[in-house]
Amino acid sequence: MSISATGSNYISNATYDAWLESKLSDSYGEIGQGMDVSGHRTDATKALNALKNDLLQLKTNGKDASEVTAAVRQVVDEFGEEFPEIKKALGGFADSLDQRAKDAIDASNLPTTEYDPATGTTKENPPTHIPAPVKLGDKEIDDITNSIKDTVDGFGKDDQLGFIHLSQLDHNVNNAENTYSAQLESRNKTIEAIINRIG
Repeated sequence: MSISATGSNYISNATYDAWLESKLSDSYGEIGQGMDVSGHRTDATKALNALKNDLLQLKTNGKDASEVTAAVRQVVDEFGEEFPEIKKALGGFADSLDQRAKDAIDASNLPTTEYDPATGTTKENPPTHIPAPVKLGDKEIDDITNSIKDTVDGFGKDDQLGFIHLSQLDHNVNNAENTYSAQLESRNKTIEAIINRIG
């Protein structure tokens, strides 16, 4: 909505009020959206840092990496659409973990073979049905945790830019409200002066 004099310098109170309401509504809506995004980014940062810690623990405890697969998927599913950089950082890693776990399950369902050096023959044993654990090397863990760190660092920069933008919006809202108050006061004084002259 814009204010146009259309050949006249007069702008009614109703027109001015409607214009101000439109401007304030847009600004408040943008402020609310910016605060929502900032809050979601904070939640995503917490989830990413927790996942990074879980991955780093695998370097010391040597547990099955499949134990973190659900956490990786949860982070991607919950935040990946809103923040594509998360999907970029973790999507391929999650797919790799899923595939390696599937390969381990498939292998556990196949017969095993055992070589007997005494007879020089190979004996076939039934499937174990116990998948081998999915292991991650230290370099692989370092690569994915560094990628998570880069994503978190990027969020920090985005938050700083978002704060600057929100501050500017808040400044604009205050200016609009102050302008309206001054305009209203000026009109009231003008009306009062006219009434005094007539009366």
